[in-house]
Amino acid sequence: MKAWTVAIHRGVDVRVIVPKKSNHWVADVARGSFLRDIQKVGGTVLFHHGVMMHAKAMIIDQELAVAGSANMDPRSLFFNYEAVCFLYSQGGIAGVEAYITSLIKYCKVGVRRVSKIREMGAGIIRLFAALL
Repeated sequence: MKAWTVAIHRGVDVRVIVPKKSNHWVADVARGSFLRDIQKVGGTVLFHHGVMMHAKAMIIDQELAVAGSANMDPRSLFFNYEAVCFLYSQGGIAGVEAYITSLIKYCKVGVRRVSKIREMGAGIIRLFAALL
């Protein structure tokens, strides 16, 4: 979150695509406050309305693409043994970019406002976000 926030303040185009509904409602509630924070500082949040995906993909400065299944947290990396691939070739980066672009047509932009009660619940769940 801090890295994305700093990047947004530096003028970097930060766009986050997440499934409209994941397979874990607790994670959906917990992510809401993070996504609202990204949107509040100027990032773009897109909700994918297609099928649930566990894939992760990222492009950094058109010089690096990252694709895989890991959430980049200790649980994903050391307990679930998930992995990512770092791509430096222009062809690999273009492939990941094409994949991300193909998702956008199934997305709706923006995080909606929520009630104070839901925000409070999200704040409590957010305390345990590292375990999700």
